[in-house]
Amino acid sequence: LHTQPHGHDVTISAWILRQFPSDGVRRRQWKALVHKHRKMNLWIQPGGHVEHTENPWQALAHELHEETGYSIDQLSVLQPWDRLPDGIHDL
Repeated sequence: LHTQPHGHDVTISAWILRQFPSDGVRRRQWKALVHKHRKMNLWIQPGGHVEHTENPWQALAHELHEETGYSIDQLSVLQPWDRLPDGIHDL
C-alpha cells in the first residue's frame, strides 16, 4: 500500500516466540519462528505488505496464515508495536 507517490510501503510483521522449559540439563530458552524470504534471501520474521482493503491486523492475520500456517487465534499478543520512532525502517 503506497500512501502517497514515492512513499514507503506500509508493512507489518510479527515475532512468534515459543518458550521451551528446562530439561534439567539445558536452561529454559526462547526460540523465534523465522522463514527465508525468497527475494531478499534473508531469514526474517513473518510479515508483508498491507493491502488497500486491509487494516494492519487483517494484514497480519493473512500473512501469518500464508507464511506459517498459524491462525491468529492460535497465538497471544504480547506487545503490539505500532511504529518505529522515525516511522521508517529499511532493510
